Amino acid sequence: EFGVFVEIPGYRRHGLVHVSQISNYEVEKVEDVVTRGENVWVKVIGHTDDGKVQLSMKYADQTTGEDLDVNQVNLFASLSKRKPAPREHKPLELGAVYKTTCPKCGGTGHLASECYSFGNPG
Repeated sequence: EFGVFVEIPGYRRHGLVHVSQISNYEVEKVEDVVTRGENVWVKVIGHTDDGKVQLSMKYADQTTGEDLDVNQVNLFASLSKRKPAPREHKPLELGAVYKTTCPKCGGTGHLASECYSFGNPG
């Protein structure tokens, strides 16, 4: 199960409360928390490019409808746990010295492809 689809009054589409946004504790079966036709309070936490509305029940007080995460601090913390920040890939740099002998110059510590002796030995 993905979660709960919620009808939003005055909006032409339903919104989805993902199972991770239903409660502060792990929900194994959605039916244990929400029943079909039940009125629930939700907070809009995002939308997709194709217009789907992403909702949360755990950041809306289910008695009063009060926003429990006004500044989105808990929301951003929970999202950052699920999606690691993209890392910049940098080339690997090794500080090791090659234990080789260059066939071009006879020197050590570099490969023939890195040799700048232009054929002059040693």
